[in-house]
Amino acid sequence: MVNERPTYLKIRVKNVPCSAEDGQIERSLEYHGCEVIKMYRERLRVDCFLSNCQTGDRIAMVAPLSKALPRSILIGKYRATVIHQGQENHNQAEISCNKCLQKGHKFSQCPNDWVCLHCNKQGHRQAECNLHLSERDDTEDDNSDDIYYYLPYSY
Repeated sequence: MVNERPTYLKIRVKNVPCSAEDGQIERSLEYHGCEVIKMYRERLRVDCFLSNCQTGDRIAMVAPLSKALPRSILIGKYRATVIHQGQENHNQAEISCNKCLQKGHKFSQCPNDWVCLHCNKQGHRQAECNLHLSERDDTEDDNSDDIYYYLPYSY
């Protein structure tokens, strides 16, 4: 028996203005390996009723994908956000903590101690780092004999 209701995947395309053509979005999805079956514009809901106002989001019904789409794709001159079921959030691995400099979590969730951006040692921040001060003092002492100061003559 032939499946009368094939399973389509619903893809939401965000951050593209209403003025952008749907064909441009469709071509971009096809470039990324989608077989677009149907595409429509999402309309704004007000008090649980659909209005005639478009939100700018596009909904594409596509054939099942062999691999997930990237979360962000370029459509014309716009950087669009693409969301669909089964898509992994790769941004979580790219998140970097400003406190301990490790990947995978944010500053607000960090259980670790501070790591200095200058010397990469734990226990202090870059503003509190003494390494660059001691290095500068050492180099000034070593080169103090080689430095000559020339003052302009006053006539």
